[in-house]
Amino acid sequence: MNHHYRLTPHLVVVLEDVVDIGNVHEVQRWMCAVARTGEHRSVVADVRSPLLTSTALHMLFAFQGVVNDEGRSLSLLVRHPLALKVLRLTDLHAAFHLVPALPEPLGAAKVRGWG
Repeated sequence: MNHHYRLTPHLVVVLEDVVDIGNVHEVQRWMCAVARTGEHRSVVADVRSPLLTSTALHMLFAFQGVVNDEGRSLSLLVRHPLALKVLRLTDLHAAFHLVPALPEPLGAAKVRGWG
């Protein structure tokens, strides 16, 4: 089930479901509504589904535009090796800012003595 949470100053949008033509409009409306609310500097789309469809890729491109229009940045955390392989084989990994792990909450580095 898709959900979201805050990891100050980031918003994390978790995509566990496969996005296809049957649910893309519902998922996209939900993601855009969540991204437009709250005080966050960036959005991380945490893609947990092993299947990254062409519909999902189009939706993520559109979502990136919405996030950028709000003055925020979008990063993708793609957890499943097969989904990551799809991004690389289609050469779309360069179109998104991919991150290897979730960002740390603001101030976490200072707590551990980093700064």
